[in-house]
Amino acid sequence: MFKFLRHKTRIKTYLFFILFVGIVLWYFFIRVPNYKLEQLRIYFPEESYNKLSGYADNALDKGYLKREEDDYVPGNIVYRNEMIEGKFRLKGDWLDHVRNNKWSFRIKLKEEMKDELKVFSVQNPKTRGFLNGYVYYQMLKDEGVLTNEFRYVHLYVNDRSWGVYCLEEHLSSRMMSNQNKPEGVILKFDDMEYFNVAKDSDANTDGLIKKAEIKLYGDLKKKKKYKSQIQRACDIIRAYQFQTDTVLLNFDAKVMGDYYALCDLNTAYHAMGWINIRFYYNFLSQKMEPIGYDPYPIVDELKPTLGSNIDAKLPPFETKNIIYRPLKNKAIADEYAKTLNRVSNPQYVQNFMNKYMHYLQFLENEIQREYYFYKYDYNFLINRAKEIKSL
Repeated sequence: MFKFLRHKTRIKTYLFFILFVGIVLWYFFIRVPNYKLEQLRIYFPEESYNKLSGYADNALDKGYLKREEDDYVPGNIVYRNEMIEGKFRLKGDWLDHVRNNKWSFRIKLKEEMKDELKVFSVQNPKTRGFLNGYVYYQMLKDEGVLTNEFRYVHLYVNDRSWGVYCLEEHLSSRMMSNQNKPEGVILKFDDMEYFNVAKDSDANTDGLIKKAEIKLYGDLKKKKKYKSQIQRACDIIRAYQFQTDTVLLNFDAKVMGDYYALCDLNTAYHAMGWINIRFYYNFLSQKMEPIGYDPYPIVDELKPTLGSNIDAKLPPFETKNIIYRPLKNKAIADEYAKTLNRVSNPQYVQNFMNKYMHYLQFLENEIQREYYFYKYDYNFLINRAKEIKSL
């Protein structure tokens, strides 16, 4: 009888020990992390706020946001327990950036923050496709394609909550150093002429790329020692602009292939238009690379895949033709095919989702505090991968 009781007590002890170890493992290694949205606080003097409010009202009347010469106003931010002076303007082109008193801002600080951010934007998460935008940016980083930092914050303006916002880094040398890229310069096409024409819904914007000026970004753009490399970067983008036959030999085929494949997987085709795409000239490799930026709203016109559309008969300077053209280069096309085959494997997508699942669920909950009916489609990438594989 006593042996039986001792045996029973021993079993209880073992079970208790196993339960205890299980709880410890769960607490330290398995449980969902306790995430918290960071706060960004903006403080405007009354005059600054009223001026921005006037710009927002004018945009709603005109149907688009027009840039003005003196549209920056003074203010301060408080972020991570640090107050910094800066100047602010309304950011964006279309009304999704100013509707419902949820304005988007471009912020230029007088000093760098502790994480070296100095120029960035905060905007309605809807303008970046909510979590679709976050997933796209993370995939680019995981694959080594340069992109700007993208995080979520809770925005307060003059101590009033404006809800959840995307914080998006502006084009800078910080992007390169943070993603372990060699020194280089960032380039883009000036889109002012495009928006002057596009505000008329019936306007034809084909060919406007030929009129666009090239703009440079990064700390090295004015350094004399890089003058020849910067000139070469401008020459390459000018040749891309006018679709010179041999220009694609100056692009990094691997990065181009990765970028095109990830745009396919995420249907992030909005990022590929000439007014949205940015370029990074790598001083070490002396090759041009694309930068992933502004992926949404979703554009279905380029489905089912970019590679399936390259033989479309289009005018040479029509936007879609400019997008398809790099895939006519054999080196880029080969890298694109390899990467598309790899990232459309459901296991690739599942591994990615497993890596970010807990944080995506946290962000979804935060967004739903404001957008009650929003739901992220956790099957979107899996279904898209299957769709691509079926081709």
